[in-house]
Amino acid sequence: MAAAAAGAAVAATAAAIVAGASPRGTKRPRATAEQQSAQQQRRQEHEAGGKQAAPRSPRRQSSAAAVVGLGWAGQPQEPPPPMRASLHRCYYPAFLKGGERIELGGFAEARLAGEEGPCVVQVMALWGEEPGHMYARLRRFYRPQETPLPALGGPRQLFRSDHTYDRVSLTTVLRKCRVTLPGGAGAAAEPGVGAGEAGGHPSYVCVAQLDHEVMLPSMSSQVQPGQPDSPTLGAEAGQARSWLPVSMQEGRSIAAGDEGGLLLEALHPEATVRGDGASGGCVIGLRCAHTPPASLFEVAIGKLRCRRFLALSRAKLYWMVPQWGASAEQVPVETQLLLLELEGGAGYGLLAPLIDRDAFRTSLRPPRRRAHPAGSLLVRVESGDESVRDNSFSGVLLAAGGTDPFELLDRGVAAACCPLIGLQAMNSAALRTYGLLMRLQRRAELAAARWLKARLEDTSSGRQATVGPIRAVLRFYAQASSHSYRLLSLKANAKFDHIDCGDEAGLSGCTDNFGEVVRELKRRCGVRYVYCWHAMMGYWSGCMPGAPGVAKYKPELMYPRPSPGTLEVDPSMKARREQEGMWVHPAVNGVALAEDPRTLHNDLHTYLHECGVDGVKVDVQSTITMFGYHQGGYAAMGARWHRSLETSVAAHLPGNHQINSMCCAMEDIYNMSHSNIGRVGEDFYPALPASHTAHIANAAFTTLMMGVVAWPDWDMFHSDHGSSHLHAAARAVSGGLVYVSDRVGEHDFALLRRLVLPDGGVLRCRLPGRPTTDCLFRDVSRDKQTVLKVWNLNSVTGVLGLFNGSTWAVRRRNYHTHDARPPTLTAVVRPGDVPYLAPAARYAAWSDKLQELRVMAARDDSWALSVPGGGGHDLLTVSPVLEACLAGSQMGVAPIGLINMLNAGGAVLKAQLTEGGDKGAAATPTLRLELRGCGRFLLYASCRPATVLLDGQPAEGVEWEEQSGAAWFDVPWRGDQESGAASRLAVVRF
Repeated sequence: MAAAAAGAAVAATAAAIVAGASPRGTKRPRATAEQQSAQQQRRQEHEAGGKQAAPRSPRRQSSAAAVVGLGWAGQPQEPPPPMRASLHRCYYPAFLKGGERIELGGFAEARLAGEEGPCVVQVMALWGEEPGHMYARLRRFYRPQETPLPALGGPRQLFRSDHTYDRVSLTTVLRKCRVTLPGGAGAAAEPGVGAGEAGGHPSYVCVAQLDHEVMLPSMSSQVQPGQPDSPTLGAEAGQARSWLPVSMQEGRSIAAGDEGGLLLEALHPEATVRGDGASGGCVIGLRCAHTPPASLFEVAIGKLRCRRFLALSRAKLYWMVPQWGASAEQVPVETQLLLLELEGGAGYGLLAPLIDRDAFRTSLRPPRRRAHPAGSLLVRVESGDESVRDNSFSGVLLAAGGTDPFELLDRGVAAACCPLIGLQAMNSAALRTYGLLMRLQRRAELAAARWLKARLEDTSSGRQATVGPIRAVLRFYAQASSHSYRLLSLKANAKFDHIDCGDEAGLSGCTDNFGEVVRELKRRCGVRYVYCWHAMMGYWSGCMPGAPGVAKYKPELMYPRPSPGTLEVDPSMKARREQEGMWVHPAVNGVALAEDPRTLHNDLHTYLHECGVDGVKVDVQSTITMFGYHQGGYAAMGARWHRSLETSVAAHLPGNHQINSMCCAMEDIYNMSHSNIGRVGEDFYPALPASHTAHIANAAFTTLMMGVVAWPDWDMFHSDHGSSHLHAAARAVSGGLVYVSDRVGEHDFALLRRLVLPDGGVLRCRLPGRPTTDCLFRDVSRDKQTVLKVWNLNSVTGVLGLFNGSTWAVRRRNYHTHDARPPTLTAVVRPGDVPYLAPAARYAAWSDKLQELRVMAARDDSWALSVPGGGGHDLLTVSPVLEACLAGSQMGVAPIGLINMLNAGGAVLKAQLTEGGDKGAAATPTLRLELRGCGRFLLYASCRPATVLLDGQPAEGVEWEEQSGAAWFDVPWRGDQESGAASRLAVVRF
């Protein structure tokens, strides 16, 4: 339930910087003296216009866009919260045509990143004004002949009369939007449909609303759409310059930047290279003209060059783990992302495998001894369907570079998720023929399965029927696990007949009262959202063949055929005919898949919606790819089921109420086109002590990839458990949702109150939590030297989580405490560990574990903290010190936040220090704070506060300690704060 509330708030509370669409790798001429003078004059005019500077927001993407000569009439208008809550967390780049004055509701010509040519937008809302830029909601209009959705075949198919989708994806999977049909829509869209040019509306039919960040006219008038970024853009320009253009150089080497930092050398002779504007990098393809078409290719793409690397690779069918190394021989199999530290301090490189044409998935792997030259990096391209063969691939690997690893990951993964490669029809005749052969083979498998079942149940055959490991294992597995169950009906079972029903009701019967149970939950327990769990295919083992309740879906029993790489990392997925090593439910029990997932998902979500359910958590998503061996392969099967799932959820459970789980295969990540919450780590295992710190490390590193596409879900935990404080600290810095799986009556309410406000709201960070730069290339779980540091941003402050623990052992295939007595390690923390934190001369830092406040002199100033082994942890809040003049000398103040909460700084929404006073009187520094939550508030103040007001009244519990500069006051809970949205105003005068 807490997960649902957090999930609903995800889209509205996170921020990102808009990225420009200008190409990288070109240099813009420096502005002339006259141009610089004009720029300065415009800045002064802008500042004289009464525009108040707002605190800078943290940014996710980090290059800049400029708008030339744009102005508007009237006051900025914030879009309604329900509109914002339905959107993804990113803001998108927009160049608007110069020389135009825009009013709310007015139209303008614009260029949007990732799109060719100009388009028409309507300015629906303006908000968040800051120096040089603000945010806007722009409605993008499409002409009937344009194709905003290539996968759907264009507007004619999109706007058919039976159209029911209210959310679709545009040119990238990151571009979550709402599609609005034009007035009188219902029939197929025809060319020329619309209000007409004369009435002010262009004759466009498809409308998409997205949030953008636009730049104000104080920027250089010389900057035009498509040109490099202006040097006057300040911090954003600095982040834009973190791009290192990647290209092929002499000797067929892939290098980044002017200094030529190498990523790959001796590129394969049949490899192709083309530029990619979205990432500033290049896309590497293969044209193996001398090799016959095949469903699996393995090619030494080139020699890997780097100082160190971080690999994110699959360790199980469903999950990724980080691994580290320095040579190609150390690259793990099934690597889905490779982050490189380039040699000679040249920056960072990124190698991201791609999905080509929704048909071929790519992964990276080490060279084979005696088969490939030393240092060769192997690319495996595979479809998983023998009928889907090719020897030419236009995109198998994306290479990008930059000086900021987090900006590089955001940019590179986003580009890899885009449909870089156009969809092409596969050989339909061959697919039909092969499909017929596969159906015949499956019938033979089913006959063999029935024979095996009869053999196991035959008591007359004596020893074979009563002893032996096969029968014992199968019987135990079927009786002890729900994983072997199949769905009999979409309706809730008899346990949900009424809210007080117990386990004695059984599972076989159905009830029509589930909707009443949901309504009673909301009424009696004050629950705002109710989510239901279901598997991608209905239940763990699919739908029951022959059951009347699911007969319309025509479920067919199938057994998995995982990719060879999956079997290397997860041998438990072997097919049932390979009995040795087989122990997981898809392989043992098979999965009965619906013939058409769209019918199953639509019916299921329609039923849940009618019962008052608000959202779903969808599990075992990576399973589905193993059954694509006669339906186009791994990637095609994953895309088909994900599109069905997300389209159905969008239509029947609007508001982005979908949590993805067991979904770390690239076929899952690259298909999250609407949903924006995803599990980034394996389950919470209460009985495995070695799993807890490894869980946190795996989740933090996996977020480097998944956090670009979806908000990270670090899974639930038990609040009354030996590791509960460790997990609570991790959830506080993760930026994701918070939910627990406590047994009834077994709760640690004191700990829960440090995470959750009295109304159920959560002080979430604004970004996904990720490892700090100095941890990226260190084995934080095993080197006995490095503490894992996870950073995040709040509206004003930064936060650092420190963790010391164990790891997943690849060879043991289990969590492993590599040291029974792990040593206490020293973590050196600096304000600079939090990228994008506002610059300041000094910073104040608060240690939650030590309950100590310290002032740090600069971004590079350090604080050494001891972190015990075996689950030791700490949380630090870092806040820039604001400076003002008091009585002729400088004073400083920095808000820390509510120290009764784990993410203390999340309570500070805004902070502004001003110098004011009556005429002739000395200036009186005043700190104005916008707060959320309740408890004990801490701030650093170099001098004693004169007065502290909360909502206009004197605050209670005011204290100040001269030695440390710590000042406290109480923030009591106010009963009218709904969802924690109502903020409090605190004024501190000195």
